[in-house]
Amino acid sequence: MEKGSSSKKLHCLPDKMEKGGYGKKIDWLADISPGKESWRIIVRVIRLWKVAAFQNPCEPYTLEMVLLDFNVSF
Repeated sequence: MEKGSSSKKLHCLPDKMEKGGYGKKIDWLADISPGKESWRIIVRVIRLWKVAAFQNPCEPYTLEMVLLDFNVSF
């Protein structure tokens, strides 16, 4: 296996993703940077939670997520 390649792969994604069969480039989470505002990603949401607004705890302020993409390594 190449250096930096994934040691485990998500088995829930279709085989054609490995071959680039979606027709459009998929961006890996590791490649996301502030210089671009539009991304095409396929991920699994591992954790999801709401953070309340500081001045109004009953009002949700942000939705936080931990994402896992196909290029993951453990």
